[in-house]
Amino acid sequence: MVVQTSMTERNQFEKSVVGAPKGDSDDAYWDDPYCNKEPGGLSGIWKWTNLRKEGLIQDDMTSAGPGWQRNWDETSQTPWLYNPETKNFISYDDPQSLNVKIDHALCEDLAGVMVW
Repeated sequence: MVVQTSMTERNQFEKSVVGAPKGDSDDAYWDDPYCNKEPGGLSGIWKWTNLRKEGLIQDDMTSAGPGWQRNWDETSQTPWLYNPETKNFISYDDPQSLNVKIDHALCEDLAGVMVW
């Protein structure tokens, strides 16, 4: 989803346009060869390693890189990055949010956790 307004002024319902913004350097245009009704496009996906390698996250794994703002969602206990210039929004997990998930799994006596 391409957001047309600032994420700092967002609410639950945002105007958007069809298509994803370009993700990391591995993202490329694609078409589904089995479905001609869906438009092709970019995935908008960022790999964790590329968030760091391409400077969106600093080497401390929590600070945002130049041009990006790191934010924290209290409900999901996860970080998200926002670039006010491009209006791009990226949600992800980092060491802080993974620790929250691990603590919850231990508290609930779960056998493990999974993230993707």
